Amino acid sequence: MSSSNATLAEINALNYGNSIFYQIWTYLLLCLGTIGHSLNIYVFTRPTLRSNPCTRYFLAATITGIYIILTSCLWRYLQINYPAYNPLGYSTASCKILSFMALTSKY
Repeated sequence: MSSSNATLAEINALNYGNSIFYQIWTYLLLCLGTIGHSLNIYVFTRPTLRSNPCTRYFLAATITGIYIILTSCLWRYLQINYPAYNPLGYSTASCKILSFMALTSKY
């Protein structure tokens, strides 16, 4: 067995690096996801594509995708970067509501 001799400073440095990564990743995901889904909505609402039933399904999937990005990414950002302000960690009702929203919006 190998023993772990990580110091408290190394653990804090890893936690800080993890927090910075999630901050950058969340902002990047929010920006690029919102731009991409907005462009999809623009394309799928063109008059020439409205008559195609497949386009309506893609439009519905795009609206669901932007909903997922705007809700779940923001909740995860709050949970990771502000652990003292975690409304989902204290209430089982809010945890169930968020889980329901995340699961139903994926299908």
